[in-house]
Formats: sequence, structure tokens, C-alpha cells
Amino acid sequence: MKKVVNSNYDILKIILALMVLLIHSRVFPKILFPWLIIAVPLFFMISSYFFFSKIKKLENENEIKKELKSYILRNLKLYLFWFIALLPITLEMRGYYVDRSFIKGTLIIIRDFLFFGTFPASWFIIALIISTLIIFYLSKKLTYKRVFLIVLVIYLIVTLRWTYSFLFNNISIYQKFVRYYELFIKYSYNSFPFALIWTFLGKCAAEDRFKWSKKTNIFLFIFGAVTLFLESLMIRNITGVITNACYISLPLITVSIFWFVKNREVFSFKYSIFIRKLSTITYVTHASILHILFDVLIINKSIFNFFITIIICSVLTLIINYFENKRYLKWLKYAY
Repeated sequence: MKKVVNSNYDILKIILALMVLLIHSRVFPKILFPWLIIAVPLFFMISSYFFFSKIKKLENENEIKKELKSYILRNLKLYLFWFIALLPITLEMRGYYVDRSFIKGTLIIIRDFLFFGTFPASWFIIALIISTLIIFYLSKKLTYKRVFLIVLVIYLIVTLRWTYSFLFNNISIYQKFVRYYELFIKYSYNSFPFALIWTFLGKCAAEDRFKWSKKTNIFLFIFGAVTLFLESLMIRNITGVITNACYISLPLITVSIFWFVKNREVFSFKYSIFIRKLSTITYVTHASILHILFDVLIINKSIFNFFITIIICSVLTLIINYFENKRYLKWLKYAY
């Protein structure tokens, strides 16, 4: 019997990939922000949901650890594939060897590879791996409520650091804490501390902890959307910044959207697998492509760059999809 593909999440993923592309294409930022920042948390939740749904069905501890290892290796292969493929662009973007010795530049690459990310989208992969490991092992040692409290506090710290830092600008102890803290975690909004809450919420979804009615979910969505808008408007008026990625109200609307997709009737789409590949490839390559368009070719037309990037990512996905089953080219599957 042929397995029915649940296209609900694949459709969601391609929408999310386009939302992230809109962010980095700088298309109508004042209008579209902060709605677009919902995309990355949902990407974390989807990945976490599928992983924890899978291990929930396993009873043997060895099988669970084997699946965890497989999950980590799969993501590391994705990272390594695009690290190599995008290396020339990454070296130009990051300037690892500018005004540095070869040894120092290489050591910084290794540090970024392991903790912060190298090519623009790589931070997500590393953050996903680290946050999944942390949530996996914390959940074995602590109760659900305690893990939730830990990840919530960490998320609030990240939010206070990056969105509400203006409240602490004149506090020397805070500035000293930030200085030492960021020796280890460079940009916590683009690292595993930010990912922890979303990975945990994905695990909660896999364990069916989101048990509420459709009416309750509609209320959560509306309340979350209103509070997110008001919070972002307040921060914009105070700081003048519109590109904050962390908001206190963000979890409400994110969880409500995930609940909606999870509880929809299963929809199967003919090109679901291709859409899945396209969403991943778009996510990991788009920022590098945009760097070439914006910064190298100096094409400052946001909408034009948005559509050109979609075309390039689609063609790239078609090429990989065609050649991945050819002899000696099976390694192309690591691209997604």
C-alpha cells in the first residue's frame, strides 16, 4: 500500500521559505515586518515535531539513540554540502582572511562552523542540532514544566538582550554581562538559545500537549497577532528598529498557526516532495544569492531580486532533482 504524503507541512514550509526570502530581499519591510519573523520559529517547530514524533513511536532506547544520531548526521550532511558549495561566496561575505593570518582565519571558520554558522542560513542548522540535543536530554532528566520554565527564561533573556536592550543601556553590570556572554554566544537571536523554545514547542506538539478547541485557537491567533503588532510598533517607535527577530508575544501566534496546520485534514499534493526539496534549498541558498545581487552586482531592486532568487532556487532544485539519481551523483541528496 502506497504511503500517503502529508502535504500540509510541505506547503507550509515553502510559504515559510518565501517569507524568509522576503525578509532578506527587503521587500516592504515596514509593512511586512514583524509578520515575516514567524517563519523561522515555525521551521524549528516543524523539524522538532517530526523528530520527536518519530522517536515517540520507538520503545527501545538503542533505537531512539540511533534515530537521534541519524537526525544529527542528516543535518550535518546538509550543512557540509552547502558549506562546500557556497564557500567562495561565504569567504567573500565574511572576510575570514581579511587582515588576519591564515591560521587565525581558519580557527574563526572552525568556531563559526561549530557554534554560530558560516554561510548565512547555516546558523539555523547548527542551532537546530544543539537545541534538539539539549531538549532531548533535559526532557529525560526534568519534568515538562521545568523544561518549559528553563526555555522560557532563556527566550526572555534573548528577547531582552536584542529587542529590549535599550532598557539597560546605562547599567554597567548588564553591559559587562553581555560582553562576557557574547564571547561564547555571538548572536543569541541567531543561535541555539533562540531555538530552544521553538524546539521544545515542536516536541510538545509531537506529544499532543496542544489540546484546545478551534475557537480557542482562533482567539490565540487573533490575540497573538494583535499583541505582536502592538509590541513591534512600540519597539519601532522607541528604537527606530523594525527588524527585531525576538518578541515576547511571538510564541502565541506561532503556536496557533502550527496547531491549525497540525489539525487540518491531511492533504496530499502531487509535487509535495519536490516542494519539500525546494523549500530547503531556497532557505539555505537564498541569502548567498541575494548577497551577489545586492552587494556584488549592486542591484538595489528588492522585488526584482526576490523573484530572481526564486527562479535561481527553482532551477537549482530542478537540476538537483534530475541528477540525484544518476550514478555517482547520489550525494546530491544531501542538498536537502
